[in-house]
Formats: sequence, structure tokens, C-alpha cells
Amino acid sequence: MGLLGKRLAADSTRRFRRGNWDIESLERRDCPAAAPFPGSTFNAVPTLSVSDVTVTEGDSGTATAKFSVRLSAASSSTVRVSYGTADSTATASGRDYQSTSGTIWFAPNEIVKVVSVSVIGDTTSEPDEYFGLRLSGAVGAMIFDGMGTCTIGNNDPPTVTPPQTTAPKPSPSPSPSPGRGFQITLTFASGVPTSVQTAARAAATRWEQVITGDLPDVPDGTTVVDDIVINVQMGLLGNSSTDGQYGTLANAGPTRLRPGLPGLPWKAECGIDPADGGSSAMVTILTHEFGHALGFPNGRQFQSYISGSTFTGPNAVREYKALKASATSVPMDNVQGHWDEATFGSELMTPMLNNGTQYLSRITVGAMQDAGYKVDYTKADKGYVPSALAA
Repeated sequence: MGLLGKRLAADSTRRFRRGNWDIESLERRDCPAAAPFPGSTFNAVPTLSVSDVTVTEGDSGTATAKFSVRLSAASSSTVRVSYGTADSTATASGRDYQSTSGTIWFAPNEIVKVVSVSVIGDTTSEPDEYFGLRLSGAVGAMIFDGMGTCTIGNNDPPTVTPPQTTAPKPSPSPSPSPGRGFQITLTFASGVPTSVQTAARAAATRWEQVITGDLPDVPDGTTVVDDIVINVQMGLLGNSSTDGQYGTLANAGPTRLRPGLPGLPWKAECGIDPADGGSSAMVTILTHEFGHALGFPNGRQFQSYISGSTFTGPNAVREYKALKASATSVPMDNVQGHWDEATFGSELMTPMLNNGTQYLSRITVGAMQDAGYKVDYTKADKGYVPSALAA
């Protein structure tokens, strides 16, 4: 058994039971918040995403922005979700587009609906503008990518400015503002114990050490998000808030992604099983879960590197290859949500919590770079050796 002790066994109900009380399941394989992953075959709650769209505004009348709202899989029951437009640089009050809101209903086996928004034409030369379509209040599904962005392309010629006849007074060059680095903002639902809040802050700090590059701010109503907000609650995400002690410890995932590639999250949520809220490993548990909140494996660019049950991102593969020269990809578990447990054992982003150190290895740091983040490899945990390569 090596350093890991006994693995969890799965009983006939597919709920994990602890073998020797030394390993716990971080997420069940049928956990709704961990789905969907390419190639998965488990019975998961479907997720909802809304597309981005680009339209040319025109000089008069209206153009139509058509947002596709899509379920990850057909549901056997009715699904509904509310939607509403959200101002950004384009505003409804500024007559850039016509505000709209409503509710979408998916009948059983339907997977795509279209929301149309009218974009108002003008003859003003201006930069491209943006507004959003936000999903909320889903019933029968979980929201995965709930903010679609419409880019309104300007088609008006630039205004010609006559040349200056007198030189303007020189003004001092502005000093570049210092980089703020990567910031995780935490919010806590009511009832989250102080001990869990402290552990969450430690987990966020750990990722802020590894991910160093500032991301573009995202408007969110009357506030601006820099770089991601993670809401932490007591109670698992999905249909059941608890499965009892030593089952699913916690789960997490992004709820809003930035448009396009790399499609990094700017809002996420994390749920903790109240039965396991007193775990002495809470910092490790939340560091793992915040990895999921940051887009492992649900960032758009991260997803593009998943092939079967392997990850092919060049940076992660390079780091794995440094440990195993013959490696051409990084093994993942059979639902493509974690690194493969049998191969990587005590690595942080495997699905099981092991005794001893859970290593945030250079392989995971590389995967986060592949996902689109700027990272610092020197902040990876030292001394990690994959289980499959240990003597």
C-alpha cells in the first residue's frame, strides 16, 4: 500500500465508505457540482450555459443579438431559468440596446433556447461596446456559465479632428500603476463558522501565491470583480446539502466565466458538508476545492486540452515529463475532473484526501498556466513524487 494506506472502497450504492479512516472522498463521482466533464457517464444534474455573441449596430433601426442558452444534457423533466440583460459599456438608458428579461422553459429533451435582444443603430463613431445577458434562478439544472457577452461592433467612420496649430502644454507622463497581482475575494453565507472562514482565507492565499497575474476586471452590477469572487457556504452544492460524515467533504465550481478564451472564471461557489465542517484538514480541502473554483477542469481553455481521460496542456505535460520521461499526456480520472488517483496519489488535485501532505505540484501549476493564468512555479510544493513512480 506504500505511504497511502488503504483506498476507499465503493459499496453497492456507489457511496464511498472509508477503508481505514485515513482517506476521505473530496467529491463523489456523481456529485452535480463536478459535472459535466467530457466523456462522463454518471447521472448528473445538467448545467446551463449562455453563449457570447457579436453584432454590428447599423446606422438606424435595430439589429438582433441572439444568445443561445444551452443545457449540457437533455433532462427528463422540465427545466426553467430566468434571464435579464446587464449594462456594461453599452447601456439600455443610453439607447445602445433594449433591456429585456424573462424566463426560459426547457421541455423534457430540449437542450437549446434562444434569447433575442434588440441592438439600436446610430451614426455616432465610438469604440465597440458591450452588454451582458445573465442567467439566474435555475430550477432543474445548475448554472455553469451564466453570463453571455454581446459585442456591439461599431460601423461608423471616425470623426476627423483638425490638426492643432499650437503645441499643447507638456504634461508629466503618468507613472505606471503597480500590478495588483491575482486576488481572490471571499464571501461567506450565513452560518459559516469562523474556523472555516480562516481555513478558506488560507486556501485563497495559497492560490494567490501560485497564480500571480492580474486579470481584466469584470463589472457585476454596481461593483467590479478583481479577479474572482468565491462564495463559501455550509451545505454541499447540488441537490443534497450533506451525505453524512466522511462522505463528500466539499464541492466547488465556477458559476461565471469570462467571454472567449481562455475563459477564466470570475465568480464561483464552494459548498462544505456540515457533517465534515470540523475536519482538521479543512485548509487542504478548501485549497483543493478552490482549484476547481478557479477552473480545474471547467475553464474553457483547460477543457480544450482534455482528450479522453488525459490532459495534453503543454506546460503540465512538460512538468510530468520531468518526472516520467516517456509521458506524452497527464492521466486524469475517468470523469476528467481530477488527476488520476492511482498515478498521482498525494497530489492536491486527485479526488481523494490522503494522510500526510497533499502536494500542489508543478504539474498542477503547469495546468493552471495551460488554463490561461500567469503562474509562479517556485511556489509549487517541493519533493512531490507521483505514487506510480515511488519506489
